[in-house]
Amino acid sequence: MYPSLFGRARLCASLWKRQSSTAVGVRHLCSSTSSSSPSSWKPTVASPQHVDYCRDLVQRYDRPNYLCGLMLPKEMRPAHFAIRAFNIETAQAADVASKPELAQMRLQFWRESVVSMFQGQPTDHPVMQVLSVACSRFNLSKPAFLRVLTARLEDLASAQPMDIADLEHYGELTQASLLQLILEAGGISTRGELRDPISALGRCMGLVTTLRGIPFHASRRRSYFPRQLHAKHEISTEDLFLCKGELVVELTKELAAKAYDHLLQCRDYRRSVSALNDPLISKVMLPAVYCEDYLQQLREANFNVFSPQIQSSTPIRLPLRIWWSSQRNRF
Repeated sequence: MYPSLFGRARLCASLWKRQSSTAVGVRHLCSSTSSSSPSSWKPTVASPQHVDYCRDLVQRYDRPNYLCGLMLPKEMRPAHFAIRAFNIETAQAADVASKPELAQMRLQFWRESVVSMFQGQPTDHPVMQVLSVACSRFNLSKPAFLRVLTARLEDLASAQPMDIADLEHYGELTQASLLQLILEAGGISTRGELRDPISALGRCMGLVTTLRGIPFHASRRRSYFPRQLHAKHEISTEDLFLCKGELVVELTKELAAKAYDHLLQCRDYRRSVSALNDPLISKVMLPAVYCEDYLQQLREANFNVFSPQIQSSTPIRLPLRIWWSSQRNRF
């Protein structure tokens, strides 16, 4: 059961307090360095304005992960929002560019920015300024950043995924890498038993992100439903571009079922991976909650990805679920 009306009031107060205390985390991040940083490292100081830029970007374009970030310890939030902002900036490279060549140039800028950051010379972009301080404190993984960029470049080169395995691979390169970086920002290594749960959740998040983005991409005459599914159910891309969900229900069902399988697999690891019961790790894995919430909404809308019912869910529903799961150290 969820909290009573009194509990909901406490939730609102708690969320407000968490958002307000981000500034404290900003000061903590800006004033700290790490002795484990490379000797050539020259940490920059991330200004509160830079952290505000990252947080506002995530709040505007990635509300579920913004809400999850508010549940993290305050000293982790600036790094979390910067990592999520990096994801948004690179994901939007193709959306804001009028030509593929321009999108490639944008992604090349981000690749060069990552390389420069790890050489101790971060660019002036707000996201890279905050990330540079996070890297100096937490020794974040350079390969994880580069995997995200590799996935973006592969996406530009491919008109449409061939099968569900392509989408799962994309989810591992992007979402699982982002989870790894956020865990590292909490001082947690992902090289051991956490690798498989992170991969499972990354695949789930990748498929859910694909489903959430179907209406936007269909409006731009692009399908992220695998070609194999189109052929299997004899549904053309033109059917999708009509933006009528009932025409692509079978495609949606298959992706949703696969996403739910990965979600269950991730949660099953709690039986064998004791680290998943750690309160901090549980909070980093909170995106599992919004994945389940979206899949539930999709089922309630009869798997119509274009249904207004999905877009206009009760505003308190998702924050309440995330907060309640956080309080119980569950995901």
